Amino acid sequence: MNKDGPLLQAFDNLPQGIVRQELTSYFMRDGQLIKQTVERTFNNAGDYIDSTSVVPLTK
Repeated sequence: MNKDGPLLQAFDNLPQGIVRQELTSYFMRDGQLIKQTVERTFNNAGDYIDSTSVVPLTK
């Protein structure tokens, strides 16, 4: 599997003044379509808070 590409470059090279970053993935688990979103919110001090949400889209 290729470990390079624009996605990894985007996460490794953060632009100046970034305030939020997120990655959304869709996948099947136990016969259900799942949406998983991982977010990183930056503050003015250069610190950040990570959060994850997982939402089943089908029954």
